[in-house]
Amino acid sequence: MAASSIETFSVDGDGHGGRTLFSAKILKAGTSVLTALPLATAVSTPMCCDTCWAVGSARKCLQCKLVSYCGAACQKAAWPKHKKECALLAKALPREVPPSALLLIRLCMNEEGGLANPLLAEMQGHQEQTSSEFKESAASILMIVAAVLGEATPPAAALMETICKVRVNSFGICDGEQQPIGAGLYPRLHLANHSCRPNCMVLFTRGRAELRTTRTIAAGTPLTVSYIDALTPTHLRRAELQSRYLFDCLCPACTVPDTLMAVRCSCGGTASPDTSGVLVHSEPICASPITAAPPLPAPSAPDASERTLEQALRELTTLFAPTHMAVLTTTRSLLERLLAEGKWAKATQYCARIVEIMDALSLHNSPLLGIELYKLGKLRALCDGQERLAFEALSRALEILTITHGGSHELCKSIQEKKEELFIASQMIAARSRP
Repeated sequence: MAASSIETFSVDGDGHGGRTLFSAKILKAGTSVLTALPLATAVSTPMCCDTCWAVGSARKCLQCKLVSYCGAACQKAAWPKHKKECALLAKALPREVPPSALLLIRLCMNEEGGLANPLLAEMQGHQEQTSSEFKESAASILMIVAAVLGEATPPAAALMETICKVRVNSFGICDGEQQPIGAGLYPRLHLANHSCRPNCMVLFTRGRAELRTTRTIAAGTPLTVSYIDALTPTHLRRAELQSRYLFDCLCPACTVPDTLMAVRCSCGGTASPDTSGVLVHSEPICASPITAAPPLPAPSAPDASERTLEQALRELTTLFAPTHMAVLTTTRSLLERLLAEGKWAKATQYCARIVEIMDALSLHNSPLLGIELYKLGKLRALCDGQERLAFEALSRALEILTITHGGSHELCKSIQEKKEELFIASQMIAARSRP
C-alpha cells in the first residue's frame, strides 16, 4: 500500500458485519487512493509475460513449460520466486496446470507464511454459502495442486477455504486497454465494495494494482469498483454476482429499467425491462405499448463476413434500441471485421456508433469509453478531411484516460503524441493552402 495514500480512505464496518473502504475526505476524480502488491497472480493469456504482463512476444520457460517471459530481464527478475515453483511444475509434466491452480500453488508457496499469511487470513471466503457444485468443481483444482506440491500440500480443508477466498476476493487483471490477462489476489483492495456504476476503478501495472477514483467522491462515501463487466444486461450481472460473489446486487444501476435490453415500440419510443421483467416505456403516452420483447436472433458466427454482419445489424436495429446488448455486440463484431480488412473509412462509422451507444449508456469517465474514443481518433486520423474530428476524439479520450490511468501512463503518452502529430500536420496543410 502506498504511504502517500493512507489518508485518503478508511476501513470501517459496512453495516452487514463486514468491512469496506470509505473516503476519509473529498476525493477528486483521478485520485490515486491506494496501491497494493499481490499475494499471488497468474496470467491466463497466451504469450503474456508473467513479470511485466506484456502480451505478444513472451516465450515459455524451458524447464516448467508453463510460465512465459518476454525476455531475459523479466525472467531474471522473476527467478528468485519462480525457482522453487519451476522445479515442482517441471516434475509434474506433462500434467496441465491451469491458471487457477497456479494461483493457488503460489499462495501455498508464499514466503510470508503460505496459507497462514495474515493478509490472506483476514479475507473471508463465505465457505458456508458455497454451493456443492462449486466445491465439486474445485476438487479437480485441488488434485492438481496436490500433484504439484506433493508432501508440501497443505491440509485439504485449508486448501478449500483458500480457493473459496480466491473466488470472492480475487481481481481479474486487465492491461491498459482493459483486455483481460489473468487474475490476482490483492490485500486491502479486496475490501472495496461492488457497484455496477462504480466511483473507482483498478489499474494494473507490472504486478501492482492501483485504486483510482473516476469521479469526485464526498467524504464518508464507500469506495466501489465493478467486480464484473458492467456492459452486461442487469439480469446477467446479478446472476453472476450471486453465483460467484454470493450477494444480490441492489446498486442504482440494477434497480432501474435496463437499457441494455431495450426494445423498439410502435410509438417510436423504446421500452426497457425493470427488475421484474416488465417493459417500461420511454414515452408516457403510447396507443399500443409493446408488452413482450421479441426473441433474440441467433448470434452471428465468429468468422461471419462483412455482408452477413451488416444484414444482422439491420435486422437487430428494427427490433431493438441502439443500446441493446445484441446491437452493441454485433456492431463490435462488424468493426473488428472491417479493421481486419483495412477498411478504415467504414470502420470509422461503426466505431463512432459504438461511442454513441456508450454515451447513451452514461459511461462517464469509463476507461472502456476512453479506449473506444482513442480507437475512433486513430481511425479518423487515417481518413482524409477528418483531422479535426480525430483531434476532438483524441482530446476526449485523453481527458478520460488521464483520470482512469493517470497522465504518465503509456497510453496517455501515446494519445498526446498522436494529438501533436495531428496538430503539426494541420499546420502544414494550412501553410500550403495560403496564397
